[in-house]
Amino acid sequence: MKNDFTHLTKIRIEELNKEFYLAKDISKHWGHTNISQAISRSLPKSDYIIISRKVYPDIFNHLLDLKAFRKQVQQIILVTEEGALNLAIRSNTKKSKEFVNSIVSEIVKARKEFGI
Repeated sequence: MKNDFTHLTKIRIEELNKEFYLAKDISKHWGHTNISQAISRSLPKSDYIIISRKVYPDIFNHLLDLKAFRKQVQQIILVTEEGALNLAIRSNTKKSKEFVNSIVSEIVKARKEFGI
């Protein structure tokens, strides 16, 4: 349970020098029924990016080539690791609660180990 992100599609966008996860995957994984709403209510703008054909045509087309989306999609939302963690915290599924508890345990253990 330590790294429950292994089932999420990770994408590195060189132009932005960042790694992201597909919001679509996070939605399925953490049980968010309306991922756009969860993101807009929970995350700062620095934790996600909306990729549209008009603004980022090369990135958008590359993501479409991954076969994870229908050709009709108008935008693709990508979320940073920090954003994905925040969405896990805000999810009410048993899987997310177990994941968050494992993260908290690791943090407490590290604090004790390093005297923080």
